[in-house]
Amino acid sequence: MSYEAILEIPNVVVVPGPAGQSFLPVDDASALTADFGRNGDRAIIRSNGDEWLKTADVWAATGENFWGTLLDQGADQVEQARQAAEQAETIAGQFGDLETGIALAQQAAAAAASSEAISAAKAVQTAADVVAAAASLAGAQASRDASLYGKGIFPTIAAAIGLGVVGTGPITPGATGTNGTFDLAFTGGAGSGAAGRFIVAGGVLTQVLITSPGSYTVAPTLSFAASAGLTGAAAVAVLGRNVDVGEYFWAPVSAGTLGLYSVSAGPVVTDTSVRSTRNSEEFGVVIYKSDGIELGGYYAERSASVALTLTKLFAEIVTGDVGAEVDFYLAVNGSVAYGPATVVLGTPVSLSGLSIAIGDGDQISFFILYMTENVTEFFAKAHGEIV
Repeated sequence: MSYEAILEIPNVVVVPGPAGQSFLPVDDASALTADFGRNGDRAIIRSNGDEWLKTADVWAATGENFWGTLLDQGADQVEQARQAAEQAETIAGQFGDLETGIALAQQAAAAAASSEAISAAKAVQTAADVVAAAASLAGAQASRDASLYGKGIFPTIAAAIGLGVVGTGPITPGATGTNGTFDLAFTGGAGSGAAGRFIVAGGVLTQVLITSPGSYTVAPTLSFAASAGLTGAAAVAVLGRNVDVGEYFWAPVSAGTLGLYSVSAGPVVTDTSVRSTRNSEEFGVVIYKSDGIELGGYYAERSASVALTLTKLFAEIVTGDVGAEVDFYLAVNGSVAYGPATVVLGTPVSLSGLSIAIGDGDQISFFILYMTENVTEFFAKAHGEIV
């Protein structure tokens, strides 16, 4: 699921481009030192338009010229226009209407001459625009890196750079358990906040998924008691740093506003000054089982992190037999909040105008109470506006 957000970056123009690469204008080649830019970045010398490329921490001239490339593109457009003029005269002549053919050729030639002047002017203007935008691109570097190396949202800075449950050791499958997907319980240890799910199939523990690492100094013990009858199942929680050096994370700076931080050696946390003001959240679940999903409740991928109002509901049978239908309802903390609603294969349900109050920490779930035919994949999500 995704956040809808307004991302505020002071005094920055964001230019789309290949992830991990920048386009950097410099006054002269002396600015291209080993610690300037990243491998894969390109630089333009303002005075002459020469292009340089950084590879293996070394800047080297590519032999290309930025201004010349733009003008060449304009010349290509002119040549295409002239070719069109020649083709117009030839085609018209083939159809026996030479006068019309000549007229078309003259119009195309005039367009070519005009295109030549316009293309040259646009080339110069485009070059100036790109250089101006590239000069501002450095300010957007943190936002781009955050998309590549972001580790999510944490309640505090300390929790982000502290340890959390990042996985488990080898699984001991156990036996005689009740099949299904269950909430994982965490007991003991020193810390809090971890969450996860586990799957029992064929009566044995088959998979453990950590959905939130929490913050711990001593690893907790995992409990699989939610699967009735399961005995002998075990797995050891593994701690790791939640956000490592070179990675980014978000943490609250005020009510409803998150700040973007980077982590360097130490670890030392640096505020990038980038802010994200949330105005909504979404809570969804994808239910899949190759031989058919089962009736029962399924939690959304996370709980609410702020008070909000659910206003929209969407559900779809992604795959299933012809004529398949699903009746389901939306629940908050285990209590029915909306429904039942019916969704038919090929006809998703999209509802708006709802007004369901949700509190900070509330858990949203979707309960499937009836199905016709076999359904192998079902998707549902609720959209909430922050109060």
